[in-house]
Order: sequence, then structure tokens, then C-alpha cells
Amino acid sequence: MNPTTPATGSSASICRDGLNQLTGRRVAIVFVPGVMGSRVDLPDADDAWDPDRPAGNMLGWAWASSEAKRDLLDSAARGVIARDPASRFGSDHAGRVDRGWGGVRWASYGTFLEALGGWTFGANQTPVYAYGYDWRQPIAQIGLQMAADILGASQSNGGRNAVFNQDRFGATGLIGHADTEEILFITHSMGGLVTRMALKQCAALREKTVAVLHGVQPATGGPLLYRRMVTGVFSPIDGSGFEAMVFRNIIGPGPGDMSTILSRCPGPMQLLPSNLLRDACATAGAGMITWTEFEESRSTIHAVTESVYEVFRRDETARPPGIVRSSLAAPIRTNIGSRISGIQSFHDLLGSWKLEEKTWAFYGSELGTDHTIHFDCPPVSHRIEVDVVGVGMGDGVVVENIVATDPSGRTVYLDQVTDLERRGFNPTPTLPGAPSTAPVGHGPHGDETVPRLSGSALFPPSETTTLPSSGTVDFATYRQVNAPGVQHEPAFRNAGIQQLVRNWIQHVISSV
Repeated sequence: MNPTTPATGSSASICRDGLNQLTGRRVAIVFVPGVMGSRVDLPDADDAWDPDRPAGNMLGWAWASSEAKRDLLDSAARGVIARDPASRFGSDHAGRVDRGWGGVRWASYGTFLEALGGWTFGANQTPVYAYGYDWRQPIAQIGLQMAADILGASQSNGGRNAVFNQDRFGATGLIGHADTEEILFITHSMGGLVTRMALKQCAALREKTVAVLHGVQPATGGPLLYRRMVTGVFSPIDGSGFEAMVFRNIIGPGPGDMSTILSRCPGPMQLLPSNLLRDACATAGAGMITWTEFEESRSTIHAVTESVYEVFRRDETARPPGIVRSSLAAPIRTNIGSRISGIQSFHDLLGSWKLEEKTWAFYGSELGTDHTIHFDCPPVSHRIEVDVVGVGMGDGVVVENIVATDPSGRTVYLDQVTDLERRGFNPTPTLPGAPSTAPVGHGPHGDETVPRLSGSALFPPSETTTLPSSGTVDFATYRQVNAPGVQHEPAFRNAGIQQLVRNWIQHVISSV
């Protein structure tokens, strides 16, 4: 659509203020959710990933075996984004369905989409779309699919991995459905990585993009997933209460469970930390992955300096531990090895790329988050000593103790879970060489999921400001906003963030 020519149909009313100066424009707002925030039907298995049906769907996932979930999340199996919501929309049901609102988790994003759809920006028209996606797939592939679905045309990366418009928004794609040539992207978490890959791989999409706002994006990955693949998912560090227990059961809960579940599911595994985050942690004064050796009396702090992907490829007995657990079946270990190669390729491809001059971001801080991971590694070898207790009260009870001898000759008793299964994971280590300002361990270093050094990775401190209570930011000067206390999953339900987003849309639609 020529921006100086009035559109037809629903966008025919465009005002002018002087020669070729538009006071009104039609811009589609596209919201892209985070990992597991899209509702995905799995027709070949007669199942679905549907977090809007906690009783009828999520409880089934919680009690399924890791092997069963591995099969369901196999990216080679067909996935279809849900069209209809779990419950009927209260207003404009058909219109919201047509704009993709039924494809995302309403419990996470409903209040934001309703607020976003209700805002007005003068004479401008801003139809709101939601782009759910099959988060099981490699992120680069999802990005290509997203570009095809928006533009209504096939896309490929250098002639490889050709994808085609899925006709979710009609033959002319989302832009045809919205009757516009201009797009604003608002992203949550992994949705930021997907959008960056869509834009990086598709020049035509870049040309139609007015601006992008990334929210709580793991721009360079995060150590949380790595830690969970080593230690399992456990309370209280991974949440407490019934809802947290269900979540732990879905993605774990034991060591090796998450590696099994995601072994054929590339997308989420590409959220593992990158070498860029390793380097940022080192610059801040603390190694991203550190450990001590039992055989050295745990007196020396070691930090990973080699490629993090080499660490991931090892098993749990390595120093530091890897994610290819030795107890896993050979096919699963092979699958994980393939996923790690894909992670490295993805990180190398995306790096710190962003759509220059058109990108803004906000991130959370000051909440308990895994920022660096430390292991007080157990001994390389240990032995079992058997005691018989309670003989004086009748039949004795046989107790097996896991013991080792430290370098001083002292006998040390080991715990099966905290020492061996979790490899001595220490959430609050004392690192003598780290400055007091360094983000260390699990502490107030992010939004509970994404560490701030990853969330803030796309912009320097000079372009970052702290979110004021008014939500008013000088977007011409500051490209990034630090939002203390904003939690990861409900970030867009936060009133301050909603005000920030509204002010940002007003800025970019008026001046970009």
C-alpha cells in the first residue's frame, strides 16, 4: 500500500496535515508470546499443549512419563496452532479469533491483549494480532515461518528450509488481513528471539517493520535451563505450592528428566546460555559456571573459560557437569548431542543482532534468579558402608552410608540427592575473588527466569534508564528500560509495563 494513497475498505479514512503528511496511519500490532505460551494441537498423537486447560490437559502432562513427553514434544511430529480459545471471548469473538488471539495462553496474555486492543492513538488505527507458534521447532525455523505467515509468501534461508504461508490469516498473510504495510512487534521472552530471527532472515519483513519492543528477552540465553538439566527441578528454588508442583512434574522433576523431555525439541533448548553470556558474567566479575573439586578440599574456585557447548556435551560426572547424563538411554544421549550442535549454530547465527534504529527493550531485575551456577563437586569415587542400627530393640535395621575420604584423611558422608544427583549445586556460593557488585549464584539478579545481563544484552548502559512510576520514558534517548521487581511470566500483566508499552506505541507511531 502506497503510504500517500488512501486505503480501501476498513482503512479508508486517513487524515492529512499538509502535503503528504499523514496524521493517521494503519499499523498492525503483532504480539509474540514466550516459550510454551502458545497453544499447540498435536493431531498425530490426538493430544495438545494447552495451558488454558489446566485440569483437562496440563495435569495429564504432569503425570506422564518423561519418555511419553519426549515423544509428544518431538519436533518432527505435526503441530498446529490452536485457533479457537479454551473459552469464548467476551466480545468481538470472531474478530479476535481471526487475529490469532486463540493461539496464545489467555491466562498469561489475555488482560494485556484486551488492554492493548482498547487503547487509541489519535487518528491512527492499530489492529492487534497475536502470533502463536510451534515452540518445539528450532528458533530460526520458527522465524522463517513467522515471516511467511505475516507476508503471505514463502520464505527460505539461503534456499534451505523453505517454508510457506500456513494460511492462518488468509492467502495474503497477516498484512493482507490487517490491510496495512506497517507492523509493530511486541515480544515476550523467547518471542523476542523468534522475532529477531524472522527479521534477520527476511529483508521484506524488515522493510515493513516500524518498530520492535522486546520484553524480558533471554537475549543471550540463561543458566536456569542448564542448571535444571543437571539438578532436576525442585522446591523451593523452582517454586512451591500446587501450581509450581504441577509445573515441576511437567518439565522434570528429577535429574535427566528435562534432558529426556527436550531431547527432540530444539526450540526450548536454544534458551541455554551462550558464550556471550559467559563473557558478560566474566566481565562483571564472576564466572557464569564455577565449581570446586572435592579432591582439592574445595579450596580453589574454578570457572568455565572454554566454550559452554563443550561443557553441555559432557555427562554429569564431568567438572563442571554436563547435561548428557550417563544414565540416559543411548538414543536420548545422541539426540541431546544433536540439539547442542543446533544450539551452537543458533547462537552463532543470531549473536547480538537486532533491527538497528527500530528496536527497544525492557528487562526485569532485583528478583531471585539463577545468574551464575556453582557446584561443590562430589568426589570422583565413593564407597558404601553398611551399619546395623536398633539391635537392642529387636531386629536391626541395615543402613547404607555413602562415604568418601577427603584429602586430610577425614571421612565425609555424602547425601544421595544434594551431593550426587545435584552434583553439589550451591545456589548461594561464596566466591572470594568476586567483587561485591558481581551477580553471583541465585539472588536478586533478574526477573526470576532471565538474568539481567542477558535481558539487557542488546543495549549499553548509556542507552538504559530505570522505569519511572509514571511509565514515561524519553524513548528518543533511551532504547532500553530496567524494570525492577517485574516478574518474568506475568510481565505484561504488570500495570507499569502496560503503561510503558502504551507510551512506547504512542512514541513510535508518531515519530518513527
